[in-house]
Amino acid sequence: MAITVKSARRRAAIVILGIWGVSLVLPVAIFEKSGYENMPGAGVAVIGLFFGWMILQFGAFANLIVIGVGLALAFGRRAPISLVVIAEALAVWSFTWSDFPSDAGSNFIQHFASGFYVWQLAILLLTIYALTEKHLIARGQFIA
Repeated sequence: MAITVKSARRRAAIVILGIWGVSLVLPVAIFEKSGYENMPGAGVAVIGLFFGWMILQFGAFANLIVIGVGLALAFGRRAPISLVVIAEALAVWSFTWSDFPSDAGSNFIQHFASGFYVWQLAILLLTIYALTEKHLIARGQFIA
């Protein structure tokens, strides 16, 4: 059963923004020094927007793209592939994140936690949807 493109975009937006929202409340990483283990994704995203560029970590800027493209999809607009690819590149770059600078010096990451992977999943799903939408329309899965 085919659905309209507008409906498909809205459904994709709900799923992607929902998963992304969950990533904001989950812990992002397990750090070497205590005190930061339970830092939710929202805290890391805000700190990353203001200070991430200082340690060459630009992944937090992918959040702005996810919000913008997610809202565009929610209103039935097409996802700009160029922005989605940039968000994916920023998300992949985040795997190079190795420490969280603090007053006591570098606080190295022992391993990433669930929030990080859920965040990666949201951006990956956004990328997959944006890259496959045109193909799905051509196959008749979506009605224009």
